[in-house]
Amino acid sequence: MNQNEECDDQNMVQGDGCFDCKKETGYICDGTPSVCTLCGNGNVDENEECDDKLSTEDLPCSNCKINQQKIDS
Repeated sequence: MNQNEECDDQNMVQGDGCFDCKKETGYICDGTPSVCTLCGNGNVDENEECDDKLSTEDLPCSNCKINQQKIDS
């Protein structure tokens, strides 16, 4: 990935999580080439640590990653 890219799945297909090197709404993307998963579907998919369907900052699972501050408090 280049410095200004959020993701790079090496295609120009919309709806797969990464389009024009930007993450599409609701997706998280990791790696190169990027693998994108839909955050908020309730399933812990590849590249997700958690998925509570809500993914808000107020819950232990935030953007499909563990929010350690909420667990510790």
